[in-house]
Amino acid sequence: MLLFAADQPIMPVDARVSRAARRLGYGEQQGDFAKTARSIREALATELSPDKEAYRQAFLYLSHHGAATCTEADPHCSVCPLLKDCPEGKKRARSPAL
Repeated sequence: MLLFAADQPIMPVDARVSRAARRLGYGEQQGDFAKTARSIREALATELSPDKEAYRQAFLYLSHHGAATCTEADPHCSVCPLLKDCPEGKKRARSPAL
């Protein structure tokens, strides 16, 4: 809500954003989701301009990507446009059993 309703450049992190961002190498999985989200926010902040519109576009892309392509159980790495920059996708491409 802070990003969309209050114009604050703060990345909302839900399960979809968390999954896509972590697989792309932003942030680390922690025992507590709040700590995972903080880790992702900090990592993305180094890449994004402080403009709230950049945060909005990044959130919308990561959320959609996490829902449609970077799914939890069966990610579609073979058709992913981010594969060349995705450590997890590259690992999955080398090991089709994942």
